Parts: sequence; structure tokens; C-alpha cells
Amino acid sequence: MTPWEDPQLIEAFDEEFEELAHFAAGSVVDCGFGYLDRNGAVDPSSPLNCGLQGRMTYVFALAALKGYDWAIPLVRPRNSLPLRRADVRPRERWMVLGPRH
Repeated sequence: MTPWEDPQLIEAFDEEFEELAHFAAGSVVDCGFGYLDRNGAVDPSSPLNCGLQGRMTYVFALAALKGYDWAIPLVRPRNSLPLRRADVRPRERWMVLGPRH
């Protein structure tokens, strides 16, 4: 039997993942996810970034797949603004913009 087939190891990973997901749920802010301090509170001095948004969406998607129904709304976008190419010079970054006028 490999370690990945060990029921005790699987149970330990499941428990650790559940703790992580519940702790991470404290990172939810109006426009995505914020950085957490050691106490689990969002640090308002830290800027939001794409890497953090992707990482947290991934964690909550895994939680939803594991059957944690509370995580499903955290996978859905909380910002209703569409992604579209900004009317700027070529090779600029993609950004979230409001509706075109």
C-alpha cells in the first residue's frame, strides 16, 4: 500500500484542508479576496492581485468539489463588471472596466 492509500493519511489531509478552507473564507472582500494577517483578519494595507484571486478561487473550487456547499458562492465572481480589452495602446494589460459608452 502506498502512503496515498493510507486511510489515516487521507483523513489527516481532509482535516487539514477543511481547517485551511475555513480559515481562508475570512479573506472574502467585496471585490474578491484579501490578504489575511496571522489572526485571520483581512489586511487592508495589502493590495489585491491576480495571483491571490486565482489561488483563493482554486482553494474554494476544491472545497466545493469536496462537498462544502458554503464554498460554492466563493467560486463565483463577486464583481459584475465584464472583462474586455481596454481602449489603450497595444500590449497593455487586460483590465476590468465598466460598460462601454
